[in-house]
Amino acid sequence: MTNRTDVSYNGITLENCLTKMWDETAVYDQESETDVVYHKVRLTVSCLVHDVVGSGPVGTFPQVGNSIVDFFSYIKAQLMETRKPFAYSVGGVPLVSLQGPGAYVANADVNNGPKPIDVKLVGVTPKLFKIEFTIELALVDCNNDTNTQGVLSNRWSMMDSYDTNWFCNRTVRGRLRIATLNLNAQSFRSWVVPPLQSGFKREAMHFTTSTDGLTLEYIITDRQVFASCPMPGTSWTCDHSESTNDGASSVSEIAIHLEGPPNSNKKALVALGAQIAESVLQINRYSTDDKVEQIGFVDHMHDSTVDVLLRLRRTSTPEYFTAIGAAIGSPLSLPGYDPKVSAEPTDIDLASPAGLFMCYLQTPCDDNHKIGNSTSITSPGGIAELRNTVPLVTMSQGTLVRTLAPDWSSEQQRAMYTEYLVDSKYKTHAMTLALPIAASSSGPSNGVTTRATVSLAPPQTTRTIKITAERFGDWPEIPDLLTTYEDPTGRAVLVGRGEVNLQSPVLSVDGQNRIYSATQTLVYSLPRAPTLAEMRAVPVPWMKPEPSDVALTTTAVLTGGVGL
Repeated sequence: MTNRTDVSYNGITLENCLTKMWDETAVYDQESETDVVYHKVRLTVSCLVHDVVGSGPVGTFPQVGNSIVDFFSYIKAQLMETRKPFAYSVGGVPLVSLQGPGAYVANADVNNGPKPIDVKLVGVTPKLFKIEFTIELALVDCNNDTNTQGVLSNRWSMMDSYDTNWFCNRTVRGRLRIATLNLNAQSFRSWVVPPLQSGFKREAMHFTTSTDGLTLEYIITDRQVFASCPMPGTSWTCDHSESTNDGASSVSEIAIHLEGPPNSNKKALVALGAQIAESVLQINRYSTDDKVEQIGFVDHMHDSTVDVLLRLRRTSTPEYFTAIGAAIGSPLSLPGYDPKVSAEPTDIDLASPAGLFMCYLQTPCDDNHKIGNSTSITSPGGIAELRNTVPLVTMSQGTLVRTLAPDWSSEQQRAMYTEYLVDSKYKTHAMTLALPIAASSSGPSNGVTTRATVSLAPPQTTRTIKITAERFGDWPEIPDLLTTYEDPTGRAVLVGRGEVNLQSPVLSVDGQNRIYSATQTLVYSLPRAPTLAEMRAVPVPWMKPEPSDVALTTTAVLTGGVGL
């Protein structure tokens, strides 16, 4: 017959069928029921099948078995398998042609089908039987179908909420529906991530593949920030304080905590922290006005985070509120930095192997039901091009600014001093007594002198030197027990006893190296009282000696080493 209806499914062709039902309904998106996602068709056909292939009007099928029972059993099993190629034609003209899972094509069943519903045996004779076959189809019914990517729908909502300080938290929720499980829903993350708005930070992203593998559910959360983290960091805290407790100097402190993505360059984060610290504190390197009291770097090796600490002591002014407060609240100034622009994940950052573990198509006829048994996943064509690009970072690339070599002595480089305190105290006794003048003890003095002074001898001066020293790896150097030495005032003589206390070495926390400690006290009598220019400090052995280290003027000349 020229207008006969034929149905072909899973290798079975049923010829000259009667179409008993064609029920087609539009299926809208799950969330809003706004967009048509696909059409669902429930089709029932009735066909006669002879036991002899080719005797018409009959259905054709592979010759299997020797009886009507064998034929029906085989046909029923073939027709009831899910997700097999389907065709429906009238007069030889295809009206519907759908494919099961395979490489994405425009005529794929878009709901993990085709899905057979039932096969009914409604009549049997020795040579003939009649069956009714019902199947559910899901198809995109368009006159002009230009869909080449396989995305059927993507709808989302946006919510803005504000905290007590009026900062906005923006949440985007949505569902993206793909046509076939042979596409990876997770590959379309870049389709659902909105551009990051100025002044916002990407706080969190959640991507969930539905159990049927056809829907990507997503939640994107952005948070408004006062100042974005300088790149290549992604999150940060920065605490800057200015204080004074004496009016003569002020203390500037900054503590920076930087976080980065999983592939962070830790050296770049540390260098960025150093740049931020110097920019905020406006450090004048190697200036006597800026005394660096502490520098610290912390590498949290279990995570992509680092900490940078810096404390300075600076000369202050009487207008302490103005001088100290001037540095507080100033914006960060770094090359290429924009406080309104935060790092945004690129398509590469969004890539994930999650699609390899999505729930795959299964059948009760085999043992493939374990997580991870899915075959290789193919990405949809045409989306390899990155929508987002990696931002140009003009700041730190991982190199700290070079610091001049410290002014350490060779002994300090050989074995480190952990403590060396020296107290050089000059004490002058005037050798003068104040004696009372005998007079009546009653009544006021009425302006009459009541004491007389007696000079017993010229003033006597002693110099007491106290040293407390600790060294890692060797005994600390201390001055020799000299009974005399040449002082600017003349020959100084040791009086009383010179004391040296050597403490027993102890192991350091590494259990290998030793820590050595010693104290020394020396008291010398000087031939006369010194002037300020003749007073001397004892040089510490861990620094290279300079004349200004030991004298109140720059006229003194040292020979180096530890001496008096």
